[in-house]
Amino acid sequence: TNTEPAALLTSILDPSQAVEAKYLNYIILMDDGLTLTGMLAAETGSSLTLAMEEGKRQTVLRQDIEELQSSGKSLMPDGLEEELTPQDLSDLIAFVRAMHDQQASPD
Repeated sequence: TNTEPAALLTSILDPSQAVEAKYLNYIILMDDGLTLTGMLAAETGSSLTLAMEEGKRQTVLRQDIEELQSSGKSLMPDGLEEELTPQDLSDLIAFVRAMHDQQASPD
């Protein structure tokens, strides 16, 4: 993970530019017409588990899926920077770098 400020800023401004496959947003259309959206959290031969908003997880049987597709976009929403001031962006970048440094060198 690149924690240089310029790279982090690019990731915030354009979250889908270089998104890792594990962070892609998936859309599942169920046989009953229900649509589910989230990150693919787990997969077995017979089921898929989506990590959805607010920490919810939903497991569905493959036999009940009519269509599964990736949106090609990150789960991080576009336009996040519109709600942030330049100082907020700076603070966010500093926080991410500090968390990365903390994980890289545990006590």
